[in-house]
Amino acid sequence: MPMESPLKPKQICFVHIPSCGGTTFISLLNAAYGGKNSIRIKDARKALEQDADPASTYAGKDSVAGHFGYSFANRWFPDRAKITLLRDPIERLQSQMNRHLRRGRLNRKNIDKLISPETIGPATHKLAFYLSDAPTPHGEKLPQVDGDPDEIVEACVRSLKDNFVAFGFQERFDETMFMFADALGWKEVPTYDKRNYAASKDLLLSDEQRETLREKLSIEMAIFERAKALFDERWAALSERLPEGALEAYRARLEERRHRLEAEEGADRYSKAPRVSS
Repeated sequence: MPMESPLKPKQICFVHIPSCGGTTFISLLNAAYGGKNSIRIKDARKALEQDADPASTYAGKDSVAGHFGYSFANRWFPDRAKITLLRDPIERLQSQMNRHLRRGRLNRKNIDKLISPETIGPATHKLAFYLSDAPTPHGEKLPQVDGDPDEIVEACVRSLKDNFVAFGFQERFDETMFMFADALGWKEVPTYDKRNYAASKDLLLSDEQRETLREKLSIEMAIFERAKALFDERWAALSERLPEGALEAYRARLEERRHRLEAEEGADRYSKAPRVSS
């Protein structure tokens, strides 16, 4: 029997940018709302393009999530509150590479070629694709984003400000939960279990490779830095309204919860178990 959700009242649409902490967050939503009230649309393009009225189809779901951009989400779910998670572009790309390596989709010998200046291209600018409010071509889940780099950055930052009720960062997940709770009117800030732990054999990009990526991902890096500044500004404003020591107390609850679950079930099972509590 699903627990009473601490996350209501607003219905949400989570724009899930890959490798940004979304798996942890979706597990939180699923556990809190229950399977009947939340859904992760795995093949968004296929599922929604074949549905004449997806807003009505998913009307009973408090939470809808998927790997689609804002413009796609707004086209199908215009009345839902949009939220998303971001991450340092280089760390995100490294995480994606490791996921593909673990699944046998990528060979370590191809890494240098993959991220070389000659081969890396605009397809890696995922923040622009996911945040842009440019129209999405029929049958596609991400818009076409091109033009002047400065204008792309400005458009994405403007979209974050105007189109998303809240956004956060994988690197600042705890503060993000407070931001989401405040923006969405959640009853309480829920605790969570971290998912997708890094493996000891995971690839670590070299300083030289990171420098190459920093140059080639200049649009993403600019969006990320501007988003961080905006998040810092909003977090400072929210912090003034929170009880003194609220974040520290929340982190203490997370640590206590982790130790309790490890003792009850063991570290291996705990790391795989999606749970959430208020």
